[in-house]
Amino acid sequence: MDARDYTYDIETYPNTFTFSARHVATGNRYRYEISDRRDDREKMFYFLNYLRNNDQRMVGFNNLWFDWEVVQWIYENPWCSVAGIYNKAMSRIKGDNTYPMWADARLVKQIDLLKIHHYDNKAKATSLKSLEIAMRMKQVEDLPFPVGTHLTNEQKDVLWVYNDHDVDATTDFYIESYDMIAFREELSKKYDSDFMNLNDTKIGSEVLIHALEKAGVQCYGKLGGKRIPRQTPRSQIVLAECILPYIRLEHPAFQMVQNYLMAQTIKETKGVFSDIRCTPEMVKWMDPKRVKVWLKGVKKPRRLSHLPADVDLTGAKFVAASLHCRIDGFNYDFGTGGLHASLHRQIMRTGNGKTIVDLDVASYYPNLSIKNRIFPAHLSEVYCDVSEEMFNERNRVGKKTMMGGAYKLALNGTYGNSNNEYSVFYDPMYTMKITINGQLSLCMLVEQLLKVPGLQMIQCNTDGITFHCPDQYLEHANNLRVWWEQVTKLELEENRYDRFFIRDVNSYIAEYSEGYYNPEKPDSRYKRKGAYEYKREWHKDHSALVVQKAVEARMVHGADMTSFIINHRDEFDFMIRGKVNRDSSLHLVYPDGHEEKLSNTIRYYVTQSGGSLVKRTAPKGTPGTWKRKNKITDQYYDSVVAELLADPATPFLKLDAAGVPHDERIHTKNKSQWGLVTESNMCSGQTVADCSDFSKFDWSKVNYLWYVFEACKLLIVDKKT
Repeated sequence: MDARDYTYDIETYPNTFTFSARHVATGNRYRYEISDRRDDREKMFYFLNYLRNNDQRMVGFNNLWFDWEVVQWIYENPWCSVAGIYNKAMSRIKGDNTYPMWADARLVKQIDLLKIHHYDNKAKATSLKSLEIAMRMKQVEDLPFPVGTHLTNEQKDVLWVYNDHDVDATTDFYIESYDMIAFREELSKKYDSDFMNLNDTKIGSEVLIHALEKAGVQCYGKLGGKRIPRQTPRSQIVLAECILPYIRLEHPAFQMVQNYLMAQTIKETKGVFSDIRCTPEMVKWMDPKRVKVWLKGVKKPRRLSHLPADVDLTGAKFVAASLHCRIDGFNYDFGTGGLHASLHRQIMRTGNGKTIVDLDVASYYPNLSIKNRIFPAHLSEVYCDVSEEMFNERNRVGKKTMMGGAYKLALNGTYGNSNNEYSVFYDPMYTMKITINGQLSLCMLVEQLLKVPGLQMIQCNTDGITFHCPDQYLEHANNLRVWWEQVTKLELEENRYDRFFIRDVNSYIAEYSEGYYNPEKPDSRYKRKGAYEYKREWHKDHSALVVQKAVEARMVHGADMTSFIINHRDEFDFMIRGKVNRDSSLHLVYPDGHEEKLSNTIRYYVTQSGGSLVKRTAPKGTPGTWKRKNKITDQYYDSVVAELLADPATPFLKLDAAGVPHDERIHTKNKSQWGLVTESNMCSGQTVADCSDFSKFDWSKVNYLWYVFEACKLLIVDKKT
């Protein structure tokens, strides 16, 4: 922890503003209120000036966009009313189309934990309440009163408890994030630039941009006095021009994929791997369950797997759901995310003359670029030289050092940004070259390994493969590895496993063989992915982790799963996160009809008796009115409605609840209408109890049977037993 850091949070209501802060190192609290009962703004200004004059830092969650914008606005408008503060806060919440102020304009230095963890990214969006559950706080609290409420003095006191609680949650998350903060501080000093609120991807971009500009590559230009990134947009991409000369595939299934790709000229990179129009020659290498057939004279498509064998397919049209091929019953899926394939719900073992071998390409995408001189066109071949220097420097300084981490982020960040129209690395052709050659290169290795007698593929996953190899052919498999490395100029890193429990390509438990893990850290022997993870990143769902632990105990250690769950004594491992959006609400409905309204983010557990957890969602429009088309402005909608209501024929048409006739200019074509509030059950068929307050968890009420059933869904049974 850094003695300069103060965590803080604010709350705003029409007649109340509260500002709670906590000095992380000492735990000292600072509280300031502006309301109709007291006015602490002078004391708050004194506190802020102290922080500024002593180079202190304020740490929050989403504070750059919201909390600090409001606080500094108050500082700059010292005579503002509490109602004015509330209006300023609401303008930020509703989106006033203004960006947060620049760092040099802030009165006090700010650190935003949401920004650092990239929780402003839609795929990782996480609330502070969800983090409270993930961090196992004993109290999980949501806003105690609806936004816009005029608070009584008693309600203001309750609000203070909530405000302080949020600061405590922010402090806990600050402690968990401290290494990330220290890392950014070191980088800021090294590069003399502000890295403090950048996510990992942005850090990688900035480090690489710094190195490129140092090497003489101009990354930005100016247009109308505005600094803009240099880019290479593409009106079209001929994929035949993307495939590297060394790609040579022998298996007809892989050749089919390569030939399809070479025949494509695309204008949108996202569409090339989906809705594949294919010929009968292509279809024979595809999974019949994933191919739709349009028969002559039949309007609706049929699955190929559903058609009788004697159906005449002359003139039929075939469309595959995605680009894939099928070899010996094993599906290989190709996509912008990489090559994917796997066995399903199987247990593989080393022994009885066979060994599980895992080969991963070291820094696959960066090295594919470096070794084959693939680069965003506007950055020139110097991009490859700079990347290679970073790769070598990372190995020299150590992968776990501060700069080693920075170089890793720089090397790995370009691929995703090459298809980001706002990035300095934008060149969609670079994206396609990397992903296509990455997948086809792995196919070269796979098809040679498939020639080995008795060898069975277990999985392929973007940058590596896992296979079951007869011991007598291990040397031959290694020779194939060396051959592939020589052809591609890439390096394969080997691991071996004693056991591999695989549900699908994204969910498995792998047990490393002796010599491939650190014996001083016994837990390092196991690699857990997807549905079997219980040591999860903060933004992921941490619900009912006793399920994953019980499944691992059964599959890996042979324990009785039911006994494990019944005897497990970590309350948090039984708790489940319940979460709904702002347009919905959660209710606990009891058998006698009594119900209790809950917060939008709660923590609960499954019980033998209790209430049903019900989600209620209000319609987005007035019930009984026509649903509006997307992207229709209010101004246009109102003008069309006015035109319709002025038409004398309107009263004789079918009208909605607002007296408006249907018109396809502003309404959906299917004439659908908004209904009433919809209800759905969460944890359907079970009774639950709220334990957002940890003290409400009761061991005597736990429905252990439900947790056992959930574990059974993940259990992979050995077919030999």
